[in-house]
Formats: sequence, structure tokens, C-alpha cells
Amino acid sequence: MTLPSFITMIRWQDIVDITIISIVLYNILIWTKHRRAKQLFQGILVLLFLYAISHFFKFYTIAWLMQKLSILMLFVFIIVFQPELRQLLEKLGQSTELKYYLIQNKMSDELISIQFIQNLVRVIDYFSENKIGSLIVIEQLNNLENIKETGVLLNADFSNELLVNIFYGKSPLHDGAIIIKGSKIIAGGCLLPLTQTKLRDRSLGTRHKAALGLAELTDAIALVTSEETGIISIAKSGKLYRRLSRKKLQEQLLSYLQLEPTEGANSEIDNIFSIFKKQLNIFRKKK
Repeated sequence: MTLPSFITMIRWQDIVDITIISIVLYNILIWTKHRRAKQLFQGILVLLFLYAISHFFKFYTIAWLMQKLSILMLFVFIIVFQPELRQLLEKLGQSTELKYYLIQNKMSDELISIQFIQNLVRVIDYFSENKIGSLIVIEQLNNLENIKETGVLLNADFSNELLVNIFYGKSPLHDGAIIIKGSKIIAGGCLLPLTQTKLRDRSLGTRHKAALGLAELTDAIALVTSEETGIISIAKSGKLYRRLSRKKLQEQLLSYLQLEPTEGANSEIDNIFSIFKKQLNIFRKKK
């Protein structure tokens, strides 16, 4: 069979079919690269290879045994790595254009404004300057009811003063995360799932692992300030971005929430917040 005749036998469906399979296999390999599923996935590939070899040489007993073990390993893979598989399916759903319209319908009465983002960035910048540890989660499309149930329900209007009171000093809620939905603080002192990914930076603590763990499983945005260094970090879509400035943090949040930046800053709010910072610093010195 000559090459031109072989090419004429290829249908456009075959090209699409091979392309889809290649993309799926590539993403599976990338997904398992830094996860605990890597070893089990490699074990399944070894069993499939042995099954192919035994079938080729007609080792019927070995082929039958490999076939049974392959089916068993598939069920083990599904049971043991159910959270990772759920995360993979959620990411497939989040990658569609339908996500944008679902978010708009779900949060039509709970819209996050640019002014809200500016206020949030101000208080996070204050935490960073004063090395106050914090973990703030902004809920998006994925429901976080199971996370909220681990903490204390607040359902309070957002305010910088409330955030400072939660994370400053020995507040009962300062060790956990707060959940923000729309313009309300829904819950505080919440426990987040820790990431199973090995972090290269050993200086990262529990807050960073919890933020990354939630970002791996949901579409939520997790904001962290380090109690030791004051470094600002943000976790989103399974990635952790560190050493963010106030300006970069605001740009990231506006981009994630699909908001357009406004011209100029709200000077009146800046003045009020600067006065609040001075009064709190005086209180800390007296204490």
C-alpha cells in the first residue's frame, strides 16, 4: 500500500478521534505527575503491558489472570482516588463557557463590586504590613456548604473592622478560614482540606496548604497572609501565587471575578481606613 493511497483512506473522523485520545492521555499524564496517583497509574500500565504480551504469545493462564487484575485495579483506582477524579470532572465542567452564565444567574443578587475588592485588598495589605496571619475564601460557583459547616455561621455584612477583629490577637476564629459570598461574610473558623501535593517551599505553613487544597478541589479563591513573613499569596485553580503586592493582588482578583478596574481610588474610604489603622496601632502599643 503506497503512502498516497493510505492517506486517502484516513477519514476526518479518524483525525478527530486520535486528537481527542491524545489530549486525554496527555492530560492524564500531567495530572498524575505530582500526585499520589502516579504509582498506581504506572502499575495499571504495567499490568496492561503484561496482558498484551501474554495475549501475543498465547499464555492463556497469564492473560486470564492479568485481565482479572486489570479490572480489580480499575475499581481500586476509582475508590481510592475518588476526590482526584471528582476534581478532574469539576475542572472539565468549569472550562466551558456555560460557567460564566451560571455564575451570573446564581450570584445576580450577590454581586461582588469593585469597591468591595478595594476594601478587601486594603485589609489584606494591612494584615501583610503587620504580619497578621489570615485565610480568606471567596466562594464562586462551587458550593462550599460542607466547608461552612466546619466553622461558625456569621452571615454578616462585610466590613474591614470585622475582618481585623476575627484575625487579630487571640480571637476564637483566627486559626480557621472565613468564607465570603457576594458581599457577606458567611462563616468563620472553617477547616479546609489540605493539599496532597508536595510543596517545594518548606516555609509554607498550614494556611497555604489549606488554601491550595481548596483551590485544587473547587473554583474558590483563597487569600493568605503569612504570620511569619507578611507575604500575600493567592490560590486559584490548583495553583498558588506568592509575594503579591497590593496592586498585583487587586489585579488578580478583578481578573478572576471578571470586573473592570475604575479610574482613581476612593480617597474618602482610604482616609477612613488610614484613621482606623492608626487607632488600632495605638491600641496595640498600649496593650
